[in-house]
Amino acid sequence: MKSLYMVAATALAVLALFAVGAGAASAETFGVMCTSVPANHECVSRYAPGTEVTATSSGNVNVSSGGTTVNQCTGSTLKFRYNGESGFEYLSGTFSGCTYATKGVGPGELILKWKENSDSGLANWFGTFVEMALFGKAGTYRLSGAGIEVVGGTLPKLSLSKAPLVGVSGTTLSGLEVTANYNLSPAPIYVEKPAISGVLCTAAPVGNQCAGSQYSEGTEFTAKLKPGTSVLLKGPFNETLTQCNQSTIQFRYEGQSGFTYLNAHELKYVSSTWSECANPTTNVANGGLVVKFREGSTQSVGGIGPLVQAYVPVYGESVSYGPTGAGLNLIQGASPLLEFHSATMVAFSGKGSPTAVMSGTYELSPKPIYVGEA
Repeated sequence: MKSLYMVAATALAVLALFAVGAGAASAETFGVMCTSVPANHECVSRYAPGTEVTATSSGNVNVSSGGTTVNQCTGSTLKFRYNGESGFEYLSGTFSGCTYATKGVGPGELILKWKENSDSGLANWFGTFVEMALFGKAGTYRLSGAGIEVVGGTLPKLSLSKAPLVGVSGTTLSGLEVTANYNLSPAPIYVEKPAISGVLCTAAPVGNQCAGSQYSEGTEFTAKLKPGTSVLLKGPFNETLTQCNQSTIQFRYEGQSGFTYLNAHELKYVSSTWSECANPTTNVANGGLVVKFREGSTQSVGGIGPLVQAYVPVYGESVSYGPTGAGLNLIQGASPLLEFHSATMVAFSGKGSPTAVMSGTYELSPKPIYVGEA
């Protein structure tokens, strides 16, 4: 399937170039499958390559021609394998309770395009999709690509909205469309644009490049809570979960990270300390931050994995949280800062609130720190 994906990706790239040449507002952006909502729709927490995605129909699958149903199935399950980028290999398709014999037929590939300013993606389809024995004569069809959308969220869906079916082989009919809604798992799924990876520099970048001034792998960085301030963790109803007057987070700078993010450079959590807190707060650092490049002094940072665990009396237990990246920034320069600006935090353990927000400003060392393009 790799060759099919490459053909599909190349085809989309060529189409995008033609669109730009024709005066289109912008070229299409490939979409990637993310585990959390990132800042500025720049994904850093991708699902791993090889992740299997199952689409289960939530109602009837209707195949129509000119508004008239010619084949209806009461159930359907589609299986895909994610390649870590924009492609989903079509593994199998089953259809039950159909008017006519229907079965999934590959090979096929779904290619995501990010839907601007959303957590969803439109899709193109390459390869075959289904075989139907309409009126007793079997024919194989492919999806043309129109009318296909992956709707992102905590309850993600695959929507086929009058998606055209085009005959490939056998006895086929023209003018067919398929309409169906599928629930997707695993969940959540967010379709976002891929971020530009950043690297940490010891001097201001030249032409967005470190130009030989990149911090070496293994360098340890310390983020210490700014003196006279506190770090605050609040729940969804603005209730204080914990507040600490002292906090330090240790990172180790690593090159190509083990996370599924192309060319990622990671600030891996080593440890963290939390003291003078309103509620018992401990270190559960197990993950890290991924630096993303952006023009200007404020750089976006993505979070992966838990960072802090706080005992929350209202929940009667401890809950561990980690940042998604939304509201989390690295201020580069001679006096670099790591800012949690009402940063979105998600729960990794415990039965408390699934989300929280964290606010606090940390001073970084060694310094200076600048961010260049990887």
